[in-house]
Amino acid sequence: MTNNTDELAALWQTQDVQTIDIDKLRRELSGQRRKQRLYILIDLLSPVPLILMLYIMADELSSFFRTVAWGLLIITIPLVGYLLWLRRHAAFSTAVHTQAYVDVLYRQIANNVKIAVLTKHSCWVAVLYLAGILGWELVTGEKAAQPDFSSMRFYGALGLGVVFSLLCYVWGQRRERRFRARLQELALIKNQS
Repeated sequence: MTNNTDELAALWQTQDVQTIDIDKLRRELSGQRRKQRLYILIDLLSPVPLILMLYIMADELSSFFRTVAWGLLIITIPLVGYLLWLRRHAAFSTAVHTQAYVDVLYRQIANNVKIAVLTKHSCWVAVLYLAGILGWELVTGEKAAQPDFSSMRFYGALGLGVVFSLLCYVWGQRRERRFRARLQELALIKNQS
């Protein structure tokens, strides 16, 4: 029995141990903190253009488009709240030791996966939303804005929105894969320490 234990101890001591680069973790957490704070600012400002459009162009917009814009604003506000909630770990972290760095990074990267999935799926939903607006206009003949509002500008913006949404989908998918890979790396570090 003692011989078996000695062999296991010898085997255990010969295994390579991955050292944890504390400075790298500290830098990564600091970078995540800056990024998440910037993203929080962007998230908070994201409804502002829609609010300004509803305020400044209220007379030019049709009742249909005003309803669509209000619906979008009603959807946007809780979404912004959810994104702020997901960004909280790194943005407001007070980690002071290695295990705390790993824990905060793990939770934030796990939330970043959720944000990437949300980004990816909100892009195709946006395409459906835009297609719904165009479909309504085709069926009813009602335009999004009054006749003096350039329909060429409207359809140009709509086309750019579709292209942007498709690019955003690809971007979200790549971010999701990258964050999932980093999450697995952090899980190994977390289990090691």
